[in-house]
Amino acid sequence: MQRFFREGCLYDIGHLEWCLQQNLGNLTFQEAFNRTGRVVNISISPSISNHNHASLLNHLTAPTVLLWSAVSASCALPLIFKPVQLKAKDADGNIIP
Repeated sequence: MQRFFREGCLYDIGHLEWCLQQNLGNLTFQEAFNRTGRVVNISISPSISNHNHASLLNHLTAPTVLLWSAVSASCALPLIFKPVQLKAKDADGNIIP
C-alpha cells in the first residue's frame, strides 16, 4: 500500500519489464514473425497509445516495437501499473522510445 500512496499504483512496472526482457529478449514483432511464422497481436489502451481508440500491435502495424515493451504497455492499467512508453529498435539495432 505504501507504493500506492507514494506512486499511485500497486505494482512496480519496472520489475515486470525486467521479467519480460529476461523471458522475451529484445525481439521485435517482425523478428518474432520471421522466426515462427506466427502472428502475435497485443492490444494497448488509449491512455498508452495516445489515440482515441485502442491500438492492435503486430508485425504489420508495429514491426519494430519490442514485444516486452508491448506486453508491459498492455498491462499498464490505472491503479495497477503506471503507463509506459513503447520501445522499438532502430535500423542499427538500438532501443529507442
